[in-house]
Amino acid sequence: MDEPSLFLKLNKIKPSPDSQYRVYRKTPNQSKINKKLVPFGKDNNVQNKVEKEIKQNLDKDMDEDKKKVNDSDLHLNLEDIAIEKKSNQRPASQLDSSGSDVSESEMPAHQNISGSARSRIKSGRSTNSWRRNQTDTGDDKDSRRNIRTADKKTRKTPKATEIVESTNTLNKELIQDVNDPEEKALQFMAEHLKDYSRQRLRAVHMSLRHYSNVELRVSQKDLGQAFQENHVKLSNRTVQLLLERFEDQHGVDFEKMYRYLKDAHTRSGRDSVLALQCRNDLIPRPEMTSEERDNDILARLEDLLVRSNTFFDLPELREAFQYKDRDKTGRIEKSEMFDICGRRNVPVYGALLKALVKRCDGDNNGRVSWPEFLSFLEKAQETTWKKHPEMAELPEQAKKAQIQADPIVELSEETKSKLIGKLLSKKASLSKVRNAKKKEEAQAQAKNKPNDGNKTQETTKETPMTEQENKEEKRDIDGKKTNDVNPVVTNEETKQIPDKGTSPSDKTTEVSPNNTKPEDNTTPEVVNESTNDSRVKADDKPNPESSEAKSKKHTESKKKLETESKPTPQVETDAESAKAIPKQESKDKEDSKEKDTSSVVKEEGEGGMLCIKRGDQTIKLPKPANYDKQETTLDPPQERLALDWVYGYRGNDCRSNIHVLGNDEIVYFVSKIAVLYDRTSHRQRHYREHTEDIKCIAIHSNLSMIASGQFSGKDNVCAHIRIWRVDNLQTVFVLGEGKFQKAVMSISFANGQDLLAAVDNSLEKKLTLWDVVSGTLIAETTINVDVICDINFNPKYADLLVTTGKEHIAWWKMYRTIGTIQSVAQPDYETYLRARFIICLTHNDKGDLITGDSNGTIYIWGDGGNKITNFIKHAHDGPVFTLLYSKGLLLSGGRDGMVFWWTWNKTMDQAGSLQIPRSEGGVRMIQIHNESLLLGTTMNSMLSSLFPAGKQTPTADVTLDAIPITQGHFDDLRGIACVPRSEVGGDFVTAGLDGIICWFDSSRRDPVCKLVLKGQQFLCIDSNPSGKLIALGTKDGHIILIKIEGESSSDAFNKKICKDRIDTINFSPDYQHLAAGSHDHSVYVFSLKEKEDGSTAWEFIGKYNAHKGPVNSLDFSLEKADGSFLVKSCSSKPDTEYWRLDDQTAVTDKDVSAIQWASHRCKLDSHVYGLWWSKQAQESDVNCIDVNSAGNLVAMGDSNGYLSLFRYPCTKKGAFCHTYKSHTSIQKVLFVYDKIFVITIGGDDSCILQWRIV
Repeated sequence: MDEPSLFLKLNKIKPSPDSQYRVYRKTPNQSKINKKLVPFGKDNNVQNKVEKEIKQNLDKDMDEDKKKVNDSDLHLNLEDIAIEKKSNQRPASQLDSSGSDVSESEMPAHQNISGSARSRIKSGRSTNSWRRNQTDTGDDKDSRRNIRTADKKTRKTPKATEIVESTNTLNKELIQDVNDPEEKALQFMAEHLKDYSRQRLRAVHMSLRHYSNVELRVSQKDLGQAFQENHVKLSNRTVQLLLERFEDQHGVDFEKMYRYLKDAHTRSGRDSVLALQCRNDLIPRPEMTSEERDNDILARLEDLLVRSNTFFDLPELREAFQYKDRDKTGRIEKSEMFDICGRRNVPVYGALLKALVKRCDGDNNGRVSWPEFLSFLEKAQETTWKKHPEMAELPEQAKKAQIQADPIVELSEETKSKLIGKLLSKKASLSKVRNAKKKEEAQAQAKNKPNDGNKTQETTKETPMTEQENKEEKRDIDGKKTNDVNPVVTNEETKQIPDKGTSPSDKTTEVSPNNTKPEDNTTPEVVNESTNDSRVKADDKPNPESSEAKSKKHTESKKKLETESKPTPQVETDAESAKAIPKQESKDKEDSKEKDTSSVVKEEGEGGMLCIKRGDQTIKLPKPANYDKQETTLDPPQERLALDWVYGYRGNDCRSNIHVLGNDEIVYFVSKIAVLYDRTSHRQRHYREHTEDIKCIAIHSNLSMIASGQFSGKDNVCAHIRIWRVDNLQTVFVLGEGKFQKAVMSISFANGQDLLAAVDNSLEKKLTLWDVVSGTLIAETTINVDVICDINFNPKYADLLVTTGKEHIAWWKMYRTIGTIQSVAQPDYETYLRARFIICLTHNDKGDLITGDSNGTIYIWGDGGNKITNFIKHAHDGPVFTLLYSKGLLLSGGRDGMVFWWTWNKTMDQAGSLQIPRSEGGVRMIQIHNESLLLGTTMNSMLSSLFPAGKQTPTADVTLDAIPITQGHFDDLRGIACVPRSEVGGDFVTAGLDGIICWFDSSRRDPVCKLVLKGQQFLCIDSNPSGKLIALGTKDGHIILIKIEGESSSDAFNKKICKDRIDTINFSPDYQHLAAGSHDHSVYVFSLKEKEDGSTAWEFIGKYNAHKGPVNSLDFSLEKADGSFLVKSCSSKPDTEYWRLDDQTAVTDKDVSAIQWASHRCKLDSHVYGLWWSKQAQESDVNCIDVNSAGNLVAMGDSNGYLSLFRYPCTKKGAFCHTYKSHTSIQKVLFVYDKIFVITIGGDDSCILQWRIV
């Protein structure tokens, strides 16, 4: 019997005496549902059938003594049951949750036997022989009533109203009674099936399907034939039992019989059956770091090269990949990658190829990074050649031996002649048929239009030839047919286009001044056999570049091909085709003009300027020095980026967002990323498959599976739930696509079950129940409240769910078998104060519900009931945000920034408290991790403190750790700056609209310090090298300069300079001047002036207002020119202006062509001219760029959230890059000075990402 609730012993609370027995009145629908939910053994029809079978079996066994059948496996041993009842060992299944007997109507079938037998059991009269037809006398009824009354134990304290009628849980088997006839029959059948495999039973099933009729029935003869065909030998008695159970007037229902046999087979104890019952998809697998996985792939590649004695033709692969990468993003589709590897005979295949492709698909979106793929092959090949120098000669040997010869050449002359003869005869017959059809059509048209007869005859003569050419000539670099119109020039172009790094399908084509000859235009020409032969010979010529040449040399040769014009091969033509050439040339010119005008970006050459046309705007940029002479590669950089660290935590508007996993990792989320943090090794893993910001997260009771729900977004991105594994971060299911609206607000796993409950943010607040094993929807209903705050399953009653929200708390029961969710109770506050919001809830292990509300009160609802059994009045000064029960202590956190410990007893005494800093806001989440207490705050920081588990009152001397686990911003984040030689600590600093300034150390991957200026909204920031002087621009037009001295700060300058916001701010290289770009199209300049008394002060000296749009980036020249720094400023129009700092006058473009700049943040510059031709720049807005301190890499962030890495300088069109999906929209990108890290901030997501250059 369940123990009474602990809090009902309080004298303060006086529930009504009859509350112990009060049960909610069942509605008609609910009664119907409960009737349907009766287990299989409770159904009266099934019960009568089972009893009838038992009686028949007893009679037959008594008459046929020769048949040795174990009666104990088929029948109820009622005498044993009576003996057990006499010794007061009552079956647990006959007691409800309160300890009293269940009614006769609710008793299971294996216990709902005749009244006399049950009365004998309860009265203890088991010595008399039991008669089958004994009647239920009055004495028996009285004795049964007396025994039932005596068995009831009075509770010491009243218990809250019970809404759970039984302890049966979802997906949990009932306690198997040893006297259950159904179980006995299954065990009997299992004994006969234990010698046969599940596959043998499936074969029987297939045979029965073959013999079945339209009613899906089989005859007895067919049943025996099916068993005999599959060598399944069952006794006549066993077959007779199956016939009695599953035969009706149409025959034997073999489908039900097969399910019954499968159920029995699961009890046979065979190893294969036990293996089917085990789930290995949730067993944690040994984790491997990314370095270990990379080393494993490299070792397997090296072993493959040695065993196969082969090599990788890297230049050929690079050409093929570049041709397929028409967007120049450094990525191609996974199917294209496999296709190229197969066509190029790359000696990597099978599981190794799949593992390598998966490794290069970092975003798990089906797009593979081919530069990374090549780097693996190149590194493995270099290592192999170092270990085995003789293998370095394989490419040269292959070149000499012509290993990759044309298979036609290897055929004998006789075979060639036969093959060619067959092809020619087939082609001739086809051409005759085609010509005949064309003539018939021409004659029909000539009758209708006699004037056009000559023209039709000419077309019929030319058409067969052009079709023949189209079939013979059209092919691309991988042997696939293309959609190009020209059959002649296609072969030549497909060889040249990969070298240029462009493809025929590119929307924007570069017009070189040397390539303006009319021969370069595509023209339909008729080619004779001599021309075709010459082209075949040209195709068979080996590539002059050796296969082991380095990629740098290869790309240089490609660049030469880009700048030089190619002579068009001479082709013989007849008179008719020569006449058609001028017409086709004019058409091609018109088509090219149409393509140019429709392009998003257009290049125009104008003297010494580089021009870009975006729509109606023409942007002119000065050519860099030696632009025409320098040779730059179009290949993507050898360096790549890998996500290294995520700063921040989303606690401002999300609940239940910190959890501890079975592998001792801490999981939380920010933006689109779920972070798994290992405190011991100070290492993060990241789950990055969400397409919008994550809203909620839940952990399965096995601690190996995670569910995370997200918002909906633009481009028809639906809110959904992702089920993914902890060990390999692989997605198992995506639930609810198209089902949820706006966002998934809260989710919860059932304790010990594979069930997940979720609530979305629709108007009616839809509650859904999901099976995470099959990924199917089980049930759904609507809550119809304004706000839902939290949901949680009761750990004691796993089919009971509680939801809380605005003026809402409700108890729901899950009926999985019929796919329904029913509300079973509403709260009974009696005389207690009802709050407007019930914000958080949790359960203890005894099933007591604990809630915290907006009044600061904590209520306890005993044992799954809906009545308050204890409370803590005014536990917090303000709303209670989080609750946690652990080892006899209740922990609570609220908006007041306090954490309290309450002893779990009658009086709920306070055991201690902990105050977090005011700069961290309130306590959003409490979690215990080993001997540490984790605190998530509303300011999006995660704090920790020591929490000794052995102490009774661990709060006696508990203090917060000096360094938080992570810190971040809770509002729009747009300001970031580098601090090269910081004396404050850290190497970069951020500022946001929340008025918070945060310092971080990228090397240690730790937060350093935080400064909160309430009421300020920062949009931009810059710092001097030491970090002691910080300049900030605000949303309301203020410029603030702050001096940092030790742990204190003071204002050095604070003035409002304009009505609009300040979008960018920069110090000059000598840190004596300051320029601030505003949204009013002006740049305001300040200088540090010395006063008469010897002190210094910042003064306004002028502004530059020649821009046509809001100024969003500034760069200073590295050195002064003619006594003044030069400034390069860029606006969002976009346009770029060059001007002098001292007098704010513009300078000509020629004067700045050779200037070196201290920074490179202006996105419109001749040195990054090639960026504007990328796919990212054409499909989105370029928000920001930055160049590393070495001056060889440039990173670009766009409005679609893609981070792109190019070579620097990037002055040519068609440059390849590496792309990475990061934020929803990247606002700023920053290379950490003299380090290998790139920092990006996402604006609205308040997230800071740190990327490592690898």
